[in-house]
Amino acid sequence: IDTYWQSAYQGILRCNVALKQIPGFSVLNETQKAEFLAEVRALRAFYYFYLVRMFGDVPMVTEPITSLNDVNTPRTPVKQIYDQVIIPDLLEAEKAPLPWRRPNGEVSRGFVKALLADVYLTYAGFPVNAGQSAYVESAKRSKELVDLRTSTFPLFKEYREMILPSNKNTGEFIFQVQFDKVNRNNPLTPVVLPTFAGISRYANEFGGLVPRVEFIRSFEPNDKRVAEKQYFFTEYNGKQLGGHYIYKWFDKVAVDSDTRSELNFSIYRMPDVMLMYAEASNRAEGSPNQLAKDVVNEIRARATLAPIGNLNSEAFEREVWNQRYFELSFEGKIWFDMVRTRKVRNDITKQYDDFIGHRNVFGATFQERNLLFPIPLREIQTNPILTQNTGF
Repeated sequence: IDTYWQSAYQGILRCNVALKQIPGFSVLNETQKAEFLAEVRALRAFYYFYLVRMFGDVPMVTEPITSLNDVNTPRTPVKQIYDQVIIPDLLEAEKAPLPWRRPNGEVSRGFVKALLADVYLTYAGFPVNAGQSAYVESAKRSKELVDLRTSTFPLFKEYREMILPSNKNTGEFIFQVQFDKVNRNNPLTPVVLPTFAGISRYANEFGGLVPRVEFIRSFEPNDKRVAEKQYFFTEYNGKQLGGHYIYKWFDKVAVDSDTRSELNFSIYRMPDVMLMYAEASNRAEGSPNQLAKDVVNEIRARATLAPIGNLNSEAFEREVWNQRYFELSFEGKIWFDMVRTRKVRNDITKQYDDFIGHRNVFGATFQERNLLFPIPLREIQTNPILTQNTGF
């Protein structure tokens, strides 16, 4: 919890300094300055977007800290941070002529549009509840990317193409956290290996992130995503592992030889944005349009599932949520979907429960306090004007 808070504010600090200093760099021409400032604004919005979804009201710091008198900052309401930082930063970044994708993984127009679509979709739901107008704006931005799904951001034909290091920052990947073999290895690869199963060169096969059997069984019959070595694996080199394990960060070279995974972690890929468009346009228009149905069926087709028929608005939304639940599983998305919709998919009934009162497969019942993370105790001890979230 401390690391989430600290890392986000370190990023914000650097962005604030960059926004102050870049305009004075005489070595840059005006176009370069505009592009750099757009990248910085997009990243500052990105950091604040995570903070408000995880912690709720947080300190809003938009200038470099130059005095000890400025260190202790009170919490600012979530809506105010959206209205004064997140959305304005992204609208400003949207104006810059950034390329749609950057092969080196830097901030691109694709990232700005995807983030803006996500921000508006979240802003439309809980806790801000901005509603119709925000759904319209989300659909507008996501459609710009959806229209590029066959040219600039095409879906991979096979799921396993996502775990080829040669495919980083290509295909359906819009924006990723960058890893490489020398400077920064992906730590998720050993985390998702079976606990001390002896199938890899890693000494630390953590078994720290494992899908529940109830989740695996809740996929539709014949869904390709749950087939062997698609999203999950049950054996390796002939060794049966006794359950399903996550295959999304299985770097074969790292596992078999050098323990230095270079797979990127995806922040946005095209199926995420396609499903954002389907949900937002359905809400904005009151029923699913043809493009919304098409993108859902394209995702289902890759999973070897039959196309959906004519669904009313509510049933279509549930189908979109289902596809997000399965397609984006273990990519850091579904918790935020739960919080913005206040709904949780029940793996046993395959229906959607209200967040508050949902009883999960571990026997725990979700409470209102679970909608937010606690403010780190260290921060409260350092900054006495910070208040703690309810229930902690």
